[in-house]
Amino acid sequence: MTEWAPIWVLPNLRLKEPIEGNKAALVSFSDPRISALASKHKGFNSYLGRFTDAFGVRQQPAVLIAKKSEAKKAVIRVEAMASFRDLIVLSVIPHSRA
Repeated sequence: MTEWAPIWVLPNLRLKEPIEGNKAALVSFSDPRISALASKHKGFNSYLGRFTDAFGVRQQPAVLIAKKSEAKKAVIRVEAMASFRDLIVLSVIPHSRA
């Protein structure tokens, strides 16, 4: 299985299906990749469990994840992840208007 790294947690976004890219994905709280990360890293699991709305109702945030590269010198660039997120955002508005 490919190794994934969590980049951002998006508490105001609910997803039914993952949005996949070549090296990044925006996935729901219940995605198997998030479950694997949460079971491997107890701090991450605790962090994800702390999201609530203004009324104290527990939320299940979306998570932006990136594939870990096999090359030792390769890094995950914040600009690339922000661009992936922005492309998703920019596609939602025209889709909802259509």
